[in-house]
Amino acid sequence: MINKNTLFSIALVFSIFFVSCSDNKKFQISKGNVGLITMKTTVADLSEIFEKDSIVKNLSEGSQGNNYFQDNDEYLIYEKGGKHLLTLVPKEQLDSTSTMKNIEIFDNRFKTESGISLESTFAEIRANNKIDKIE
Repeated sequence: MINKNTLFSIALVFSIFFVSCSDNKKFQISKGNVGLITMKTTVADLSEIFEKDSIVKNLSEGSQGNNYFQDNDEYLIYEKGGKHLLTLVPKEQLDSTSTMKNIEIFDNRFKTESGISLESTFAEIRANNKIDKIE
């Protein structure tokens, strides 16, 4: 018979495992993914993906707007504590069904499987990736 303490310990271990896996996935960079954002993520999906975070929308207003110098919509993602995580630029402006054209990472918790992050040196990046061209 399993006593209450053993059952509680097992439940605690599983809950820690699931929380750490989901948090790990939130900051994982892999081919086609940056955290929970995939190549198929649309602008409309952002509010669901980042429901616990803050999204600041910096919209271009299209050709009808007064801001002639802003070509792209931007969606800035902040944690509730105020830390800037990402800036997302969709392919099509003012379109909630558009997927992402550009993702800029601002948080060093985003890492590749090999450990490459914002804090990585060029030597570390070169050792883990084939570099064809530098811009």
